[in-house]
Amino acid sequence: KLLQLVKQEKIAEEAGFTTLASLKHLPAKAEMLRRYDASSDPNRRATLLAWMDGFDPDGDVDRRLKTALYNEAMKPQWPRLIAQTRSRRNWKDFFDKVCSFLEHKDRVVAEAAWEAVRYSMDDRPVPDPIIRRLLAGRDVERARWALLVVYVYNDNDLAKFLQGALTNDKAEVVALALGMIAKTHIRDDLDAKVPSYQRNRSSRARSMGMFGRRRAKPEVRDHLPKGMVDPVLRTLVHTSAAVRTRAAALLYRSGARKDEKVRETLRAGLKDSDAARRRVAMAGIAKDAKGFLKDFDLIAAAKSPETSTRAVEIMAFLEDPKHTPILIEIAKDKDSARDRTSLLKALVRSADDRALEAAKAIFVGDGSSYAVRSFAEEYLAGMKGAGAVKFVQWALSNADDTWGRSE
Repeated sequence: KLLQLVKQEKIAEEAGFTTLASLKHLPAKAEMLRRYDASSDPNRRATLLAWMDGFDPDGDVDRRLKTALYNEAMKPQWPRLIAQTRSRRNWKDFFDKVCSFLEHKDRVVAEAAWEAVRYSMDDRPVPDPIIRRLLAGRDVERARWALLVVYVYNDNDLAKFLQGALTNDKAEVVALALGMIAKTHIRDDLDAKVPSYQRNRSSRARSMGMFGRRRAKPEVRDHLPKGMVDPVLRTLVHTSAAVRTRAAALLYRSGARKDEKVRETLRAGLKDSDAARRRVAMAGIAKDAKGFLKDFDLIAAAKSPETSTRAVEIMAFLEDPKHTPILIEIAKDKDSARDRTSLLKALVRSADDRALEAAKAIFVGDGSSYAVRSFAEEYLAGMKGAGAVKFVQWALSNADDTWGRSE
């Protein structure tokens, strides 16, 4: 009856057809297919395909959707159709064609393809020829896409691939590759915004923590493999200050090189007018900053929203009591440090009663965002000193009232 009302134009097409599609009404599908085949208007066809999305999996719909992606007349609707392919159960049948759109001259089409592919980067690899052409092309953003795809897919050739990326002619690509190397070997991407997930790595870690206690994170020993040192060293003379700073930060923090050239580059980064480069330099010296404290104002950096997180990280490793009042002040201002993990660690590590109260206040005031047990298991298990002991004792004694034992 509903289909009849649609045919009689007593009910709007969209409302009627989408409802019938959700009910898997086959006569309605047949009617939509008839209207699709009878139309030559790209927008009309794309609209009908969208209404038929409820039929999934469905060979008739998938065939027309795939054909539309090869039809130049449908080009104005490709971004819309590409987005639809991602939700189809037979997405793998569209994958190669969508990947080819990453190279399309129309930026809107390429970006639509990237939006679809980026959420499937661990499903299957983007064809190697496409990756290499994107990296070799002039478009910096597309070259970054290629690097991100390879990093997340994480196959056996990743290290070799990243070494090759260090010789890319685009500074942005080299800088991102350095961040990926850093993320892999020192668990800090040095502000390169590297994805936290990798196929074959993150999924395994997540499954370990799905039931019962999670494995506590040890105090990480930063280390850069011997074969990676020379390729990174060569980027230390790059024409881009951003690349040089990140290279120096990686070499210094990993302990691979701490010579004067590296220190000089880090000092330049600490004094740079660009806050992004200052953050990278601060990340590099985080665990060994004593030789740089005359090169920048750590307290001012801690109070600045642009550099607060990295400055707090440095303070956490310095364990200097004179920084405790600053840390407490920052703890009261939620906007001062975007990532409060370093702040919480610094407060607890200090073992100062006022600092511990500030740390507790963060959890009590924002318990939904900061799960105390998760924080304790991940960051305090390997921490030495009385602060960690005091904090865990408090957390356990207040579990019933504040979070509940199940937390």
